[in-house]
Amino acid sequence: MEVDGIAEELGRQKDENRLQHEQIISLTAKLAETELRLAQLMAEHDEVGATLVITRDNQNTLAAELAEFKERYAEVCLYIYMRKQ
Repeated sequence: MEVDGIAEELGRQKDENRLQHEQIISLTAKLAETELRLAQLMAEHDEVGATLVITRDNQNTLAAELAEFKERYAEVCLYIYMRKQ
């Protein structure tokens, strides 16, 4: 009787171990996929960050050029106005 109980418990433990092993394999594969996706997203994040820096620099340059052109335009308008007088 006792041997049968031990054998039955051993069988349950084997089944549980097999299921846990399958879960470990599945979770390990999911972890590998997730780590790969993380690496891809981090690379994309770095690329977007670099693009943002370039865009910000370009925007600042364009804003400075626009201010300069507005100043020149005001000077030209004043010059034309003065010439008409």
